[in-house]
Amino acid sequence: MEAEGEAGPQAPGVEHGAKTRDVEGRQAVAGEDGPQRLAAAELEALSARGELLWVNELYGVQYGTPRQPILDALRDRCFPVLDWPVTKVEGMRRAVGGRTVSIYVQPASLGELEARLESRGERDVSRLSEARKELQAVGRGEFDAVIDAKVTNSSFEIERVSQEIYEIYLRALGQDTNTEVGR
Repeated sequence: MEAEGEAGPQAPGVEHGAKTRDVEGRQAVAGEDGPQRLAAAELEALSARGELLWVNELYGVQYGTPRQPILDALRDRCFPVLDWPVTKVEGMRRAVGGRTVSIYVQPASLGELEARLESRGERDVSRLSEARKELQAVGRGEFDAVIDAKVTNSSFEIERVSQEIYEIYLRALGQDTNTEVGR
């Protein structure tokens, strides 16, 4: 599931990963200046040159993750943060030599997710159907092998969710978790 809401405070050593995204049927690369729209052929060329770590399609939208920013962050002992389909986590782990912590951010309820999507003009029946299937699969433990931790994202609780994720990050590094995000 994707984390809903605005990005929380930037924690030390945490970098939000750049990725490509299909915007209204067109591919785009998300970078510091926002999405850059690409033709499908350009996205394919980036992938063929090995510049993308992975290309995913989710809910009819194509996403790609640029390789170099992720590898640079790992080299610099930073913690890249990616919004990644749970079904693709194992491939990401292989691509980066297992240097991952997988945190599943789930909505408090399917109704809350539906309300969020609707408020953003993204009420898509197929997306909700897929979200329902995924949440049920997670509930049955089908992804336990690739999920290191779960966090519930309730509306208007982005600071709490950010803090929970940051504490999981610190535990993964073997550090004290009595630190607030951004301090």
